[in-house]
Amino acid sequence: MCEATDVTGLSRVLLDFYASPLSRSLLDDILAPLDALGPERAAIAVRTLVAYLGHRTSLARAGEALNLHPSAVNYRVRRIEQSLGLDLTDPDVRFAVELACRVRLIATRR
Repeated sequence: MCEATDVTGLSRVLLDFYASPLSRSLLDDILAPLDALGPERAAIAVRTLVAYLGHRTSLARAGEALNLHPSAVNYRVRRIEQSLGLDLTDPDVRFAVELACRVRLIATRR
């Protein structure tokens, strides 16, 4: 997925979006409950969410991407959902969370 993002130039667009203090604040607020868990656990949660949401909430496909059993992905996602206090069945919430996670991953790679 990341290669396709680079080919389309979406990485640059997302980084420009994240460069805005208001955008950064909004996206960081979404992930703040995960950040409170510590850097390692937050990073695992973000990667889990990107796999899960990027595969249209397919536990099997996210499990393949993460090298985890679908049950393990389900467990992680439910715990993350509780930590965030958000409902990932809401399409707008899913979009915002996925955007925040993707921008976080791109920003940390730079």
